[in-house]
Amino acid sequence: MNFNRKILNLEDGLHLIKDDCVVCFGIFNVIHPGHIRFLRSAKKVAKRLIVLLIDEDVSEVFENIFSLDDRADGLASIHIVNNVLLLQGKTLEEAIGFLKPPLIVMGKEFEFERRSEVDTILNIID
Repeated sequence: MNFNRKILNLEDGLHLIKDDCVVCFGIFNVIHPGHIRFLRSAKKVAKRLIVLLIDEDVSEVFENIFSLDDRADGLASIHIVNNVLLLQGKTLEEAIGFLKPPLIVMGKEFEFERRSEVDTILNIID
């Protein structure tokens, strides 16, 4: 399977956003069992799973960051992921505002710790 076909820039992926999809997002520097559980949970709520891959400078968070291409390839190789959209300089808020996805699934870290970001995203899609 050619995983590169699953990877698109944000603008080229707009046509993928339909009522049968769910969007999730993250950095996915090292894909671990928690990420797989998260992606499986997201896939359960819709037919198609689209992952927004954050490419902002996360060097403060990770000592050794994999390249955007490597992280995209890793995500695209997971069979439950239908597409990976690269933000390519856009903020997550800009991407959500541009795509206006019908469903967004957020990771557990947003439940309490990052509540202001949840509120921002909810305001964008309202």
